[in-house]
Amino acid sequence: MIVFQFVAGSLKGRELRVDRLPVSIGRDSDVDIRVGDDGVFGRHLRIFLDSDARLQLDSQPPAFALIDGAKVQSTCVRVGDCIGVGAAFFRLALDSPKQASLVVRESLLWLGILTLILIQLWAMFELG
Repeated sequence: MIVFQFVAGSLKGRELRVDRLPVSIGRDSDVDIRVGDDGVFGRHLRIFLDSDARLQLDSQPPAFALIDGAKVQSTCVRVGDCIGVGAAFFRLALDSPKQASLVVRESLLWLGILTLILIQLWAMFELG
């Protein structure tokens, strides 16, 4: 899951998580991430996976984005990049994976081991 960590603008301090690509960002009501700051166009930019599974950013002219201070319209982006869209800035991050609880599985395993030990002890005393 990709996390958009907003560091400046009206969404500053918010983290938005997306679980699918492409992601569209802009001012319009039908975009995935709505940003209403000054300088943001209706469908300002799109982040998607290219054919080589790299994250790509593509903005529609005359819109542009700032990637770590450089003005771009289309480029490859990486986790950790700081991206500016108008007056809003966000950092790309990855959400930490959630590990499933192993309580039930481990409990059943220990119950099985205890059962084997008890069977062995019973066999030793009955047959021994």
